[in-house]
This record gives sequence, C-alpha cells and structure tokens, in this order.
Amino acid sequence: MYSLCISRCTPFFTQAFFTAIGPSLKRNFSAEPFINTELYELMCELAGIAPNPNNGTRGSLHHLLKAPSRPLEDEEEPRAPTRGIAEHDPRAAECPCNP
Repeated sequence: MYSLCISRCTPFFTQAFFTAIGPSLKRNFSAEPFINTELYELMCELAGIAPNPNNGTRGSLHHLLKAPSRPLEDEEEPRAPTRGIAEHDPRAAECPCNP
C-alpha cells in the first residue's frame, strides 16, 4: 500500500526552483521560498486576466514585480503566502515523512 507521501518524498531532499525573466520582473532579485500555488495569481496578473477562485493569495508575490499592474484597491495589504486552505505552517513545503 502506498501513501501520498511516497509520491512526493524521496530519499533526497528536493524543492522546486522558480526563475523568471521579463520586463515586469525585478532584475537580480532573490525571494524567500514560497508555495507553488502562489504562481497562479502572479501569472494571471502578468497576463492581464482575472484569476478564478484558488488557494493562492492575491498580491503575495507583488514583491517580485517592478510595478504591479493590478494594485490592491479596497483590499487589505497582501499577507504572506498561505499554505493551501490550512493555517500557515512554515514547514508546509518540507517533506513530512521520515526516509
């Protein structure tokens, strides 16, 4: 019997790597790690389309942009990226199983 952990955990510690180049993005900039679901909001903003409901946090990756195209009007300041629908867990991106 396999658990979900088997499909995402390996004997080696791995993390996703995100790199981007473009006119809207800051140059020579490094950001703290974030969960991949946050990329959907960023890509929608760069494409100029309204995002569908999702688990991302609107504006959470604005710090990657030179000038966000959709400023957060009438909304609270962006929060740190959430980890899905659960409360924020700083270890959420880590492998939960013991190899």
